[in-house]
Amino acid sequence: MTKRRHFMAQKDNKTYFVQVAYSVADEKAYAREFAAFDKIGNIHQKILITTDDIDYSTSSVRHLSLSDFLSMDAF
Repeated sequence: MTKRRHFMAQKDNKTYFVQVAYSVADEKAYAREFAAFDKIGNIHQKILITTDDIDYSTSSVRHLSLSDFLSMDAF
C-alpha cells in the first residue's frame, strides 16, 4: 500500500503544492503522483520531490530530486 505525502506551503504571498514520492520512474507511479496535481489550478506552483536523478518536470509541475531539494537555500 502506497501512502501519499503532499503538503501545501505559503511564502511571500505564494502558495506551493508539494507532492513527495520515493520514485516516479515506473509508469504507474508517474501517473499516480502527477495525478495528485490534477485538481489544482496552474495559478500555484506545483512541486514533486523524489529520489530520482532524472528530471521529470512538466510544463505545470517542477520536479526536484531529494538531494537538490535538501541543498537548496530557497525556491
